Amino acid sequence: MRYKACTPDNLAFLRTRTSSLAPGRSSICDDNFRNVSIITGTNLHKDKINRLGAIQFAEETNQTLTHFYSDDSVKVNLKDTNSSDECKVKYLASLTNETQAAFWEMPPSSTDKHIPGVLPLCIGMPVTICYNYATELCLTHGQEGYVVRWQAKQGSRQQQVLDVLFIELKNSPSTIKIDGLPENVVPVYPTTRTVQAMLPGGNKYYLQRKQVEVLINFAMTDFAS
Repeated sequence: MRYKACTPDNLAFLRTRTSSLAPGRSSICDDNFRNVSIITGTNLHKDKINRLGAIQFAEETNQTLTHFYSDDSVKVNLKDTNSSDECKVKYLASLTNETQAAFWEMPPSSTDKHIPGVLPLCIGMPVTICYNYATELCLTHGQEGYVVRWQAKQGSRQQQVLDVLFIELKNSPSTIKIDGLPENVVPVYPTTRTVQAMLPGGNKYYLQRKQVEVLINFAMTDFAS
């Protein structure tokens, strides 16, 4: 498929994998496909599916979504900015409550590093780690897992922010055991990074964003997969 070199036999096989409700055929409605990531072509679709998936997951598990916000500021580490973007990305003199709310309403893909302004979570939620926290603990970009629990605190604007998120690793390449935690359960903490964040009008601004670098995992882009 990648090289556009499928043979007739290849195509015949692929057609047998088309989702169907016919007897004896595989269907995406089967239980073993429940909550498996949907691969999309665009980040916009990925963000939308993840948002809807989170709402559905919470309803099906009789839970309430808890929303964890980023802690944003206009203090930017100039070492993390690209001088070639200076003409396209602006600096904010201040961050009003109204502007902050607008940044929070934008999806994760509205920032160049895909760090969410708001992360809706509940226990058991499938997630993907999006930062190389600790390669020796399998805490790497792309590692999948499930939310086990969290510790939260109040942010600079009295919003709820994550202090630590505990994740059970899915199909970890090695068994991880941290003192005081169950097997393959690891702590993930917020990072502080300079991002290019977009507002609804399309303008981009530099922000310093503190947030746990995790995304909901009901969908991912073909690039990420």
